[in-house]
Amino acid sequence: MIYQKNIVSIFYSISFIISIPLCIQGMNQHEPKNRLEQFGRDVVIGSLTGMGEVTINQPLICIKNTLQQRKPLSINPHILYRGFGVNVSCMAPTTALQIATNKALEEVIVGNDTGTMTMRAFTAGIFSALASSPTELVVIHQQNEGLNAYTTIQKLIQQKGLSVMGRGCIAKSLREGGFGIGLLAMYPSLKNNIYTRLNNESAAIIAAGIIAGTTTAIITHPFDTISTAMQVDYTKQHHTTMCKTAQHIYNMHGVNGFFRGVAPRGTRIGLAIPLMHFLQHYLHDVIDKK
Repeated sequence: MIYQKNIVSIFYSISFIISIPLCIQGMNQHEPKNRLEQFGRDVVIGSLTGMGEVTINQPLICIKNTLQQRKPLSINPHILYRGFGVNVSCMAPTTALQIATNKALEEVIVGNDTGTMTMRAFTAGIFSALASSPTELVVIHQQNEGLNAYTTIQKLIQQKGLSVMGRGCIAKSLREGGFGIGLLAMYPSLKNNIYTRLNNESAAIIAAGIIAGTTTAIITHPFDTISTAMQVDYTKQHHTTMCKTAQHIYNMHGVNGFFRGVAPRGTRIGLAIPLMHFLQHYLHDVIDKK
């Protein structure tokens, strides 16, 4: 039982620490020598990109969770940044899995047409839920209870076992799959189309990011709401399965119930996509120059 209590907490620490030597190693190489090295570079860039994004957008995450639970909002920075440590440390593997897996799938699912890019992006997004789902469970309970990460994880596992870390994972994977499409398929296509009309790269990046981000947020938000409800009710008093959770939300609040918190989440994703683009290109330039 002690092993079970510590393994998840250790995972988050390792995921943050491991990005440091990977970054140093990646920046010492001008060009990748093989596919494994390329994957490692993509992991480094994805990790640092995700960590930068969540550092800026953490308050929006807290506001979104609060609205979905129909609780009173607080502008206290101490509350808005609860769960920040876990969030920022695990955004490294989450975003790294999205970017690196999508890149690796180019060797398996070959093609640059819209359908092929969408398939790769959706698959990469689903895979990244393995990292994001346990993280968001811990963050939600930290925000609700004000406990530190270790105490929160210990409490969850003591009550429901290690399997509780997978709570709401299916709904989360569908949400992440949609986000993957927005980030890795819809956004590049929109950016190219807007650039041909405006001939301004920065404007094309920002406009495409906002459009792709807000569209993705609206489409995938019901899955986010379902997963949040399941993770809050981790003892399964009212929300046992994804389908029953959706039915309960609809019965209690109608269709509008699935879109509570869509404004802060849409704002976050709309900002996140161009921000992640700029960070990725900056990191690529730094690594290549080194």
